[in-house]
Amino acid sequence: MTASNQLASDTPITPRMRFFVGCLRVITFLCALLFLLACGFEWVDEPRLSLGGTLIIGFALAVTLPPAILCTALSLAFVGPRRCKLAWISLCTFALPFIIAMLLNFLRGNPMY
Repeated sequence: MTASNQLASDTPITPRMRFFVGCLRVITFLCALLFLLACGFEWVDEPRLSLGGTLIIGFALAVTLPPAILCTALSLAFVGPRRCKLAWISLCTFALPFIIAMLLNFLRGNPMY
């Protein structure tokens, strides 16, 4: 196998690189957790507070999604897609609140178009 055909997941990883990618995974996870907490706060306190739900969720998304995408992209570049599963899962959880909201609106009889 030539160097150009070799996948990043086939190459050995140094302990320093493993630590760095581990930190990137944790950062992605914390960004996703912060976004989910902001969504949960909005959904629980919406009737009592008039802080503007879309403003809180939009701000949380704007603050947490770019670092999560960057950390996931760096993890992919350094170790390949097979070795950064936590970063992939954390990045995919950003879509979860929107999927839940669309599902709840559909079940209530208010489908979004």
